[in-house]
Amino acid sequence: MIVRLKPNLLLITAPSQEHQETLIPWAKDVDGHAFILQVQDTQTIRLISRGPESDACREPINVTSRSPIREIQLISNFAHTPFELDGVLYGSVEAFWQTRPRQDLRFRSSCMCRSRKRSVDRECLVSGTRQIRSSTPAA
Repeated sequence: MIVRLKPNLLLITAPSQEHQETLIPWAKDVDGHAFILQVQDTQTIRLISRGPESDACREPINVTSRSPIREIQLISNFAHTPFELDGVLYGSVEAFWQTRPRQDLRFRSSCMCRSRKRSVDRECLVSGTRQIRSSTPAA
């Protein structure tokens, strides 16, 4: 078999009938699988199947506003994702849920606070001149 490396691609070619009889059945069995590449030694790499991609790539994520991954931060309830609902502005989904039971719309206004430890936006609720934090301080 012939192996060629290209950017983000490993090509395996079966030039003979014997190679094709080995490669094609194997390829059909693992078609659509996700693989992990492991370096075995200086002469060998291993591609290990993790199973069908739809199953193998369903790893859980920790959804938190403190995640180092911006995309995960954005799906957190505490993420600064301002929106308006029924004429009321909210700084985050959490601000909406925390003020939901309140009837007084003054509690539903949103503002931004700055963490003293690092420059990370946090949502707050405002009642008159008093700020009520709806998230915990950044670490």
